[in-house]
Amino acid sequence: MAWVDPFMLALRIMEAGATAAQAVSWVQRVPSWRESDPKALRAFAAAVIRLWREIAMEDLAPRKVAMAGHAAQLRTFLLVTR
Repeated sequence: MAWVDPFMLALRIMEAGATAAQAVSWVQRVPSWRESDPKALRAFAAAVIRLWREIAMEDLAPRKVAMAGHAAQLRTFLLVTR
């Protein structure tokens, strides 16, 4: 599961203003990401969405709400491309 760190990096890149496509283009440079099982990535993405949504529900800070949105956008992108 060495692809977890690139996944989380993709979220941080999105937090900095990039699209999911731009974030994934960065993390595709990491071999563990390129070699990852698409099914595992999508499952992890779903878990990260649930986590950020729960965090955002408890504290509606804009950053936390935005991270839930980024996680959902990343998962949608992965569903289409991987």
